[in-house]
Amino acid sequence: MEHNMKRTDLISQLRPILLAQRNSLRRSLDGELSLLSHPDDDEDESHEEQSFSALSRAESYELAAIDAALQRIRNGSFGECEVCGRSIALARLQALPY
Repeated sequence: MEHNMKRTDLISQLRPILLAQRNSLRRSLDGELSLLSHPDDDEDESHEEQSFSALSRAESYELAAIDAALQRIRNGSFGECEVCGRSIALARLQALPY
């Protein structure tokens, strides 16, 4: 993306990316929950459950952050620091938009 990109242009480019990430995470979480509800009869079941649980927590956190970013896009506060209200640098928003 160009250095002189406008904030509104960046937001319009990031929104579909965030939506795609959200959909991907939802599918992943649905798949993990399905695997947990139908576990294999394997000795490593407990280890797998722990791994899925840790992964699910991380994905759930990321999903919540993406949903919050999409809400900020809708209400017009995307790109503003929630603590001080200052604008967040465009490069930072590009690197981690949520």
